[in-house]
Amino acid sequence: AWGTAGGDVALTIDAALQADAERALEAAVERTGARGGLVLAMDPHTGEILSAAEWPGFDPSRFRRTPYPATRSSAFLDAMEPGSAMKAFLVAGALDRGAIRPTDVIDTEGGHLRVPGKTITDKHDYGPLDPADVLRVSSNIGAVKIGYALGPRAHFETLRAFGFGSSTHSLFPDESSGMLRSWKEWRPVDHATISFGQGISVTPVQLAAATSAIANGGVLVRPRLVAARRAPGGPWQPTRSEVVHRVIRGETAQTLLGMLETVVSDEGTARAAALPGVRVAGKTGTAQKWDEATHTYSQTKFRAWFIGVAPADDPRIVIISELDEPQHPLHTGGAAAAPLFAQVAPGQLAQRGIFLHRGEVQIARADTPAPAADLPPVSNPGPALGARSPTAAPGAPAAPRVAPASAPAPPTLRLSAFRDRVLLPDFSGLSKSEVTQVTAKNGLRVKLEGDGLAVRQDPPPGSVVVAGNEIVRVQFRPAATPTDEQIASARGGRP
Repeated sequence: AWGTAGGDVALTIDAALQADAERALEAAVERTGARGGLVLAMDPHTGEILSAAEWPGFDPSRFRRTPYPATRSSAFLDAMEPGSAMKAFLVAGALDRGAIRPTDVIDTEGGHLRVPGKTITDKHDYGPLDPADVLRVSSNIGAVKIGYALGPRAHFETLRAFGFGSSTHSLFPDESSGMLRSWKEWRPVDHATISFGQGISVTPVQLAAATSAIANGGVLVRPRLVAARRAPGGPWQPTRSEVVHRVIRGETAQTLLGMLETVVSDEGTARAAALPGVRVAGKTGTAQKWDEATHTYSQTKFRAWFIGVAPADDPRIVIISELDEPQHPLHTGGAAAAPLFAQVAPGQLAQRGIFLHRGEVQIARADTPAPAADLPPVSNPGPALGARSPTAAPGAPAAPRVAPASAPAPPTLRLSAFRDRVLLPDFSGLSKSEVTQVTAKNGLRVKLEGDGLAVRQDPPPGSVVVAGNEIVRVQFRPAATPTDEQIASARGGRP
């Protein structure tokens, strides 16, 4: 069916969310002085990858002048040490297998624990901690003791069940499997360091899939980049979500999410990841980078991580944020990666109808006729996420709309904003004064063209824009006068 003509694919990547993630990542790299970084957003229930932003990037239109290594995708191809982000999966396995209970008290030994070959230290003497506290303050000693209670074989099997050490089979070419040695090769010091994410390498897409298993109730879902395929001349064939296997019990996942919420509390390491009005669960990681020159872990070069789930009480999105070598004092997961999550999450949630409590604006839309039917939209943003139809070609024009004479008033228009980011609503059918009223309240720059009612806009509805930086172009046309046939149809055929 495919032959040599080639077919089409529709990606799961959302263009508006991708653009927003790229802007937020670039700003985070500049803020922290990092060498680079990435943001990966995934639907924890379907496995759809919604954003995959990386910095530095490259211009695909100039690929002949771009060095091949610069075109690689770190999210799928680069295995990296995740640091304390791995503590979430350790605690999940220990709870699920009964090695620990949520009420257990762990002695952190005054901040120093000697194991054969190494002394494990904490940043502070945290005193006795329960498992939630171990995650909240990110205690290395607490993690080592939980790892030892679980045992090397069960710990290894837990990590394998979460998908580490093997490709996610996302179908991205040459995807890395990461690095996870067999538990039979672990010395006590190896088991200790793996408990807090050192001596193991993972890919960001592995982290996204594993975090999704915690968010969706305990099952590993295969990540997907392709939403649908179409052979030449054929219909669209949607791809299907695929559950790989169950990793942990649903009750364990729920308990763990509650523990991970404390990480984002005022007393946790990820305070900067908090969102107003939306519960967030997550885990920070600050991984020392290996220094090839000295053959030791660097004391000045770090990789900052945050794995986040929102809303924690009804997970809809998983976001992995990472920054490579952010500069001191912004070198930690809490200082570098957690704020990046907080910048990206509002747009992702807004696309799912979840709005933060800060900066919401509502305006009643006027009871006005729809624009003329013969005016095609500037661009088609596509249906909402989770409602894509593979029967229509991506980018195909939306069906024209003509309102009958007796059409009811359009619904209230909600414009949601968080910090400097605004989710664009559909301005169709609004007058110039109404568009001005909506956009002025959030500092949006607009260019209004023509007269009458709004019929086109660029960027399209559902895009996330930065207030004050980007110009939203809105075109207006006089409202179409309904034809006799349209009026008769609206009246049920009566003249």
